[in-house]
Amino acid sequence: MNNDGIWVCDTENPKQAKANVVVPEIPWGLWPFVRHSFMAESAGDLLLVIFYSKAEDPSTRGFRVFKVPLRDGYWHSDLEVKDLGNRTLFVGIHSGSISVVASDYGCKPNCIYFSFLYSYYGIYNMKDGTTQEHLGSRTLALRESLMSWLPHLWIQPSF
Repeated sequence: MNNDGIWVCDTENPKQAKANVVVPEIPWGLWPFVRHSFMAESAGDLLLVIFYSKAEDPSTRGFRVFKVPLRDGYWHSDLEVKDLGNRTLFVGIHSGSISVVASDYGCKPNCIYFSFLYSYYGIYNMKDGTTQEHLGSRTLALRESLMSWLPHLWIQPSF
């Protein structure tokens, strides 16, 4: 994925790798203050997960989730996902993004678990837009003391 669109790379034969544009343009102007974006498969859909925040107002932050329009490649008004149901997303800067059935793994349903470097960890509730902060989000001193050992990856179950 890049700012110009979403590409699929076929690397089955490395000597003849192919890249195809599946979504020619992502209308970033619809989502001001994008800080990070992720992609994850969830229940057969490819999702674009966007974390946004305003530098001048840190309380204005959250996530928006969109189905990637693989069928025709163009954004439609009904692509935003407002409810993940019994699914949970895991996103992070230095880890893969995955989706699991919440009840299978003891996770909170309809939530996004996230980890952004050493500065912000938590669980975002899609229903009410609240964030439950976790270890490392509270104080700079705590973050600095934990930098050497806190993992920044998700352990993915085998499928």
